[in-house]
Amino acid sequence: MLQKWLANPFGNSTSIQLVESYCLNFINEEINCSHCRNVCPTNAIIFKNDKIELDHTKCNKCSVCVHHCPTDALFLETETLYHYENRSHLENMFV
Repeated sequence: MLQKWLANPFGNSTSIQLVESYCLNFINEEINCSHCRNVCPTNAIIFKNDKIELDHTKCNKCSVCVHHCPTDALFLETETLYHYENRSHLENMFV
């Protein structure tokens, strides 16, 4: 039972989501950030044509990528979207 929970601690009620515009590779083409891809145990994160893609069929929802992404481009769907909307609003205040 514990092993099953460790493989998918959030159950089927959540999924990992991606906001590509937060990704360092999207923000600056000269940056080659691959923290998320390097830590993904199922190789669900793919870079194609300088774009990041998340293969939900391979993703086991372990959220390791979420915790390694320096810009919060990956997040758990169950997290409040308000946090991300608020972050965007705050970023625009300081531009």
